Amino acid sequence: MTVAAALLLSCALAAGCSESGGTSATPASTAAEAAPAAEALEVVGLRQWSGSQSITLDGDIGEWPDDVAVVADEHWLYFRMKLEGDTRTLQSMETPVAMWIDADGDPSTGRAIEKPRVEGGLGADIEIVFSPRDPDAPRTGQGLMFRVHGPDGQSRVVPHDALGFSFTPSHAAEWYEGRIARHAAEELGLAAPGLASRGRVAGVVAMLDRAGEVAAWADPFEVDAPSAQPRAGVDVRVPERPASGVRVLSWNVEHTSPAKNPEPFARLLAVLRPDAILLQEWTEGDANDIKAWLTAHVSDEVAWDVIKGPAWGVAIAAPHPLTPITDPTTPNPMRPDRALRFLGAVVETPNGPVALGSTHLKCCGSKDSSEDRQRMAEAELIARMMDEALGAEPASGVWATVLGGDLNLVGSRPPLDAISVGLDGDGSALAVADAMVLGDAAMHTWYDAGNAFTPGRLDFMLYSDSTARAANAFVLDTTLLGEAALARLGVDADDSRASDHMPLVLDIVPAR
Repeated sequence: MTVAAALLLSCALAAGCSESGGTSATPASTAAEAAPAAEALEVVGLRQWSGSQSITLDGDIGEWPDDVAVVADEHWLYFRMKLEGDTRTLQSMETPVAMWIDADGDPSTGRAIEKPRVEGGLGADIEIVFSPRDPDAPRTGQGLMFRVHGPDGQSRVVPHDALGFSFTPSHAAEWYEGRIARHAAEELGLAAPGLASRGRVAGVVAMLDRAGEVAAWADPFEVDAPSAQPRAGVDVRVPERPASGVRVLSWNVEHTSPAKNPEPFARLLAVLRPDAILLQEWTEGDANDIKAWLTAHVSDEVAWDVIKGPAWGVAIAAPHPLTPITDPTTPNPMRPDRALRFLGAVVETPNGPVALGSTHLKCCGSKDSSEDRQRMAEAELIARMMDEALGAEPASGVWATVLGGDLNLVGSRPPLDAISVGLDGDGSALAVADAMVLGDAAMHTWYDAGNAFTPGRLDFMLYSDSTARAANAFVLDTTLLGEAALARLGVDADDSRASDHMPLVLDIVPAR
């Protein structure tokens, strides 16, 4: 990969900045309208990035060189940015952030960006707005809005999947990284040079006020994109569970979808063959109903065991014996009239007993919202419950602990840190499994093509890394698979879309 990349070192933006814009160390990306830089805006420059580096969309910017913030390979245009000041949830902010992309490097096409005034001009063919306050947005003030300004002068709002857009993390953070599928430019009818094929791509990021006017901006960026290549289906193999390991699957099945559409779930469970299944949103029926479904659609040759309490949709299922270790009727700390969406159990696998926890934290909200505070209270209670359970007799012989589920991290990160404090055998917190999507250098577990919110990592698996090692950790997205992989696995391309969450798998083996 040989790539030219523009530096947008921090996309440093802050609400409350007045008429101010960044200046550049390189004339090629200097804003013509150069006001004194506010403290919240950093001076940036332009450099070349060449070599074999690649970007992993995991929320960790460690692989990025210090002075690079936009890069293109044959499939994707990647970016990274941060907002100065307090961390915010990009999809639920008080004021929007806009990214304008000149996809063909031609200022005469697309929407003319007059502020900030970029030297040589900027014609935005693609407009991306985080937390839009626009009547055309799918959800005003939440999610993202994508608008394409075509060569014919017509503008239209498109869904996020039309651009193959995603970013991470979904919770408030210092840095964010994201990507746009380059093939989308041609499919949307944009001019061939630049994003769609080969050539210059330019852009700028700005903070808007509530009225949609530009309040502050970072320096413009540009990148010389290499030739674009179509992204074919990948031919990957689902990792085998190690002989000495235990495979745990976490799956939010979206309002009891297996009962309504059993075939995709049955096919994927037959491929994955877990030792334990942590379920969320199996909202209809009881433990016997889930057991009957597994017997009818997955295997009638094993004695399925299922635990399900009164909490909304949370269950644990296994082809091995299960023993409950927490009280399924525990009240929610913020909603005492409802049961906490959490279950703890021990599964007796052929490779020894493992302690499990399945949870579904409160949905929605943003950083510091009431929903975020509820997630934190739930996570703290779960950690206390599991700590007590792991010290009791039913869990005395376990060699590892795995806790997973839909954590709904759309506000802040602290609930992820709090949910496993002290639960490892050495008194430390559980480790977070780094689960990539098979066949892709990205971490996301949730996808809804018609939603205002873009794909995100909402589901997590945590494990006791003092006693166990993560041999495999992955998310299965069948839409990425090529014909050979689909045929070999015996699944259909859209099987993982049977729920809005994809199956998340962790294989643990004893630590050496």
